[in-house]
Amino acid sequence: MRDIPIHLDTILTEALTVVYVHPQHDLTLGWRWVIWAALDDEQTEATTFYSIGHRRWAFLAITTVRYLLPLWLRVYPHDVFAQHVLARAHHVLETGISSHHTEQELTRFLEEAERFVGGNSEQDIVGTIATAAAYAYATVVTDEHFERDNIDLTLTDTTVDTYEWDVAGLCAAIYAHGITSDPQADHQERQQFWVWWLTNAVPRAWAAFPEDSS
Repeated sequence: MRDIPIHLDTILTEALTVVYVHPQHDLTLGWRWVIWAALDDEQTEATTFYSIGHRRWAFLAITTVRYLLPLWLRVYPHDVFAQHVLARAHHVLETGISSHHTEQELTRFLEEAERFVGGNSEQDIVGTIATAAAYAYATVVTDEHFERDNIDLTLTDTTVDTYEWDVAGLCAAIYAHGITSDPQADHQERQQFWVWWLTNAVPRAWAAFPEDSS
């Protein structure tokens, strides 16, 4: 893993092992929290709003959903909703935050994303990418209070409400066509997603905002 600090490289290497040995090749929520904490340079108990750690999280969320766009284009070749939301998220990340406007825009994106889901067909599963895109936008414009101390590595997505899932967890379920307990899910696809996320997406998020960036 290139161009990342040793402490993050070590965490990502350990996380890869976790994915390989996990029965459903999942990266648990606890491990994802450890990685998010490692993306922050400021070494505070909680990552502050729009800190370098927050911006890396936001970049990572956008990058993660973009990885699923080929699935979206296969099912929704003429609908650009997901692409539009991600473009807006990237624009806000690059240019700064206007809280009143972005709050309204986030509400609208979340409401519009609902039209793509509602069943168990492949179209509905892929349609959840619209929700993931809206969640990525939310990651850019909302404050995430994250306690970095005493993280329980065994925490799974079942410990939080579905509406509170992070972008990576949601995208892993979409990519694998089901959550870890779904008998129809493809766990090899889940492994492929997490290997990409750990070896490509996370290092890119670090590099996008170098340690001396402001």
